[in-house]
Parts: sequence; C-alpha cells; structure tokens
Amino acid sequence: MPGTTSVYGFPYLELEDPPDIAGATQALAQAVEDEVVRLDSATIGFEAASEVSPQSVAVTTIVAVRWQAATSNVGPFGKPNATEWTVPSNGVYSTTVQGLVTSAQPGRAFAQVVMAGREFRTPFGGSAESGWSATGIRRLTAGAVIRAELYVTTGTAVSGAAIAVYRIGP
Repeated sequence: MPGTTSVYGFPYLELEDPPDIAGATQALAQAVEDEVVRLDSATIGFEAASEVSPQSVAVTTIVAVRWQAATSNVGPFGKPNATEWTVPSNGVYSTTVQGLVTSAQPGRAFAQVVMAGREFRTPFGGSAESGWSATGIRRLTAGAVIRAELYVTTGTAVSGAAIAVYRIGP
C-alpha cells in the first residue's frame, strides 16, 4: 500500500486499534482526497465594484455598467474589459448585480444580467426607488461573456454597484 494519496499527499494511517480491515483506512483517505479535488475544481468566481466616479446612464438606452478590477478573483477570471467578464471554464454560473442610481426612477426602469446573450431582467422604479438588482443562473461554456446593464427613464448615474459571479456546478 502506498504511504500517501496521489494528489494532496494525505497519509494513510496505519492504525493498531482498530486494524485497517481490507484497506478501509486507505479507502477513507482516498474518499476525502476525491472530495477535496471536487471542491477545488468548483471554486471559481469573482467579485467587483463599479468604477470610483459615478457612471452616467442615458435616458431610454441600455447601458453596460463599467467595473474596476476584481476585488476578489478565484479561478482565474482574468481582467475585465471595462464592462464584460469572460468565463474561464465550462459550468453552471450564478451572477448577482446590485447598486444605486443617484436619482429615483419615476417610470419603469430595469437592471439585467446578460450571460452569453441571455438577459435576466429585474424591473425597478417608483416615486423614490433608486436601488436596483438582478440575478441570473445559466450553464456557460469557457469563453462566454457576462455583463450587467441598466435601462432608466430619467437621466441618472450609477453611484455604486457590485457584481458577484460564481461557478455553482459542473
């Protein structure tokens, strides 16, 4: 029997009490390693904040939100190209974006997450509503693009926003 598991080097414990009956200790160490490998391969994600200065949003035009570099980047997702993030590997991804605009939207406005061309739209707007958010979950292939967009009925600016994208499944 080898002394350690193949990837992480977990030791196979040779226990006197109880004895290693039919390789149970080795099987347990291998099962633990297999689960760690599975979890490591699933850990892909990033978080980012909107640019420091307020971003203007024109009236009745869909505008992509601009982002700074990632505040947390596990995976790697690489660098943004101002408004888009590229998925590094195949899998099911969850994206959530939320933020504030500087003036309330009296008409029907919306925020949306766009994942490989599919829009996940959430309306907002009301006499005093300036907060917005949108969420999407979709199976994506490596190289797919994710972005967040806003549509407003009254000229405004994004005063702050955050986006989080995580691979949640293979």
